Amino acid sequence: MNIFTTVIFMSLFWILFSQLNELRSANNGCCGNKSCGTSDWDKAIWGINLTIAILITMFFLYKVMEYYEGSSLEARDFKANPMRSIGKQAGLLFGK
Repeated sequence: MNIFTTVIFMSLFWILFSQLNELRSANNGCCGNKSCGTSDWDKAIWGINLTIAILITMFFLYKVMEYYEGSSLEARDFKANPMRSIGKQAGLLFGK
């Protein structure tokens, strides 16, 4: 899964969670008697959705960290020894 689809799914699950959470804490309209979101099925969907949203967010943060950590290590390697870094990149380019 790439970063773009991760962001799409992460946003989708957090939006869904916010809607479920709002339904759970509604106090007026059809939920005036506080019966909305109190069944076991509602609680299970709420908990599963929250878990999935947290896991996808952690995966997204890991991908971002991995991306920036890799780029900063390559930059540090280049500053320390530019010729070796260029040689390593040329080796990757030509298959050595």
